[in-house]
Amino acid sequence: MILVFGLAGCATAPHGAFVEPMSARPVAPRPDSVDFVGRNMFIWPVTGEVIFPFSAKKGRVKNKGIDINADEGESVVASRSGKVVYLDEGFKGYGKTVILDHGNGYQTVYAYNSDILVDIGKTVNQKERIAKVGKTGRAKRASLHFEIRKNGEPQNPLSYLPR
Repeated sequence: MILVFGLAGCATAPHGAFVEPMSARPVAPRPDSVDFVGRNMFIWPVTGEVIFPFSAKKGRVKNKGIDINADEGESVVASRSGKVVYLDEGFKGYGKTVILDHGNGYQTVYAYNSDILVDIGKTVNQKERIAKVGKTGRAKRASLHFEIRKNGEPQNPLSYLPR
């Protein structure tokens, strides 16, 4: 952090800049900052064990998210509030797929679903039901394929989800 000292030795910073208190304590980013996404801003879309981790390979295909074991028909919820920007009943490899846009370049992908419960353009709240777990696409058993993307680039969801 750069501080500029002005009149009478007072610390000043550009208008609107976040200035760390002089106590030298670590300070978390402000939640209203332009690109703040902290752990716990996203939640698990289903409860279950990760059965195929981020970046693992099945043959030539590298996993761009995580696959979570879940019971067929279990509710899939929005990991974060956002707008439904993509739906597909048979997306190659992904099966029935929903993509939510969360702003600030973040999107989440929910695939392998048995049913899709939302429509394109709908705004959904965090924890709202958006789909049901299935085994469509390349899924061999009931599971959810879940991705978090930042500016189109896959991120490791485990870096964003609460532990």
